[in-house]
Amino acid sequence: MDEVFDDLERLLVRVQKARQAKEAVSLAYRGNVVEVWEYFYEQGINVDIGSDQTSLHNPWAGGYYPAGLTFKHRPMT
Repeated sequence: MDEVFDDLERLLVRVQKARQAKEAVSLAYRGNVVEVWEYFYEQGINVDIGSDQTSLHNPWAGGYYPAGLTFKHRPMT
């Protein structure tokens, strides 16, 4: 991974720059991948290829929760 983003708008600007320059680069978003797909769709950006490298089965140790949920919303067991 070459660059990490927390902000979808900044990620989008960087993706557009890479596409314009025909640059091969690995860009990561720190968040739920569904947020990226939805935001890009809303902005009219076609996703050519993507990969989700987080662990859904282990959200308390770096994985993630389904879209719309956070660590605060986790079920108490």
